Amino acid sequence: MTRRRGEVTAEEYLARRAADPVLRAQDEAAAARHAALVDELIRAQQPLVSDLNVAGANVASVWDLVNTRDTYPHLVPVLIDHLPRDYPPAIRDGIARALAVPTAHPWWPLLVDQYLAADQNRVQQGLAVAVAAAAQGEDLPRLKELIADRNVGETRALLLDAVKRLGGEEGISFIADHADDPELAHTAQQIVKRAERSRARRQAR
Repeated sequence: MTRRRGEVTAEEYLARRAADPVLRAQDEAAAARHAALVDELIRAQQPLVSDLNVAGANVASVWDLVNTRDTYPHLVPVLIDHLPRDYPPAIRDGIARALAVPTAHPWWPLLVDQYLAADQNRVQQGLAVAVAAAAQGEDLPRLKELIADRNVGETRALLLDAVKRLGGEEGISFIADHADDPELAHTAQQIVKRAERSRARRQAR
């Protein structure tokens, strides 16, 4: 591929920063801050990691569960126990996303309560993911209430796919009815368009 005049590769960019004392100092300071944050998070989640491993996990971080394809129903009660605790937002987010599994359904009301009580956007996003993933058919009316309540905030958009999953065509109709909500519009319109394309393909067969 021919490079455009003035185009700089990633290697060249990094080399220039390393050669500039001011930029190098900035990069080193940023790396030190990142390392300190990582160390802080490792220390903060030790009670959780310890309880998870006692329960049969083999993890160094709660995010190991978020990123695994394995199922872990035996660990869900441990995660639920730690969910309300005063962990840093990055850890609470990880706990919530680790609870984004169907086996967390027995604790669905607690997940909703924690979602509504969350005062940090990152945590609320993680809890919205958990609420959506753990929801079952009987939870559909409550999901609709949460989505319709503008006081809940923009993370309501993360609940829309659950309404589609549980509500079928009726759920899609509900989503379409809320596509004019500024906080829901983008996600709602995408879901409706995908549903329309899927419907058209079925009709064309």
